[in-house]
Amino acid sequence: NKTLGSADVNFKTTFGDVGLVVSMDTVTNSAAINVAYSFGDIDMQLGHAVLNNAAAANDMATSLTLGSTFGDMSAKAYASSYTVGGANGNGYGVELGYTTGPIGLKAVWSDNTNALQEASYGVGGTYDLGGGAKLAGAIGSIDGNGADDRATVADFGINLSF
Repeated sequence: NKTLGSADVNFKTTFGDVGLVVSMDTVTNSAAINVAYSFGDIDMQLGHAVLNNAAAANDMATSLTLGSTFGDMSAKAYASSYTVGGANGNGYGVELGYTTGPIGLKAVWSDNTNALQEASYGVGGTYDLGGGAKLAGAIGSIDGNGADDRATVADFGINLSF
């Protein structure tokens, strides 16, 4: 979440197959770094973020993502370790995708070590309309941070990319 009027600093660059993103929020004194590397059909990302405002109790997260595309199929897995409000935890998830012609399909699943939270999952799809426009929709089942707070969420719209 951004503080309204925050003075964020962002730096993004690439060196061949290596990408680097560094960011800092000068209002909350928070910082993050992400390093990405591609070798062949495999993409890897390693990220770390620290939130240093008094309310956050020095919350932090470190994550690793591995992904690959092979033909019309794609797969991605992630794992993270985090500290939120002084409590430690781990998260993990997978994403599978399939593209054929103008149609793209994706399924996702994630979970973490929070005892009050169950796995979340969803499916989505896109249809390429051409000219940088895609029709996109998804539905998912998301569990919150307490008992009996599972929700079904959906999104539908047009993505524009120029």
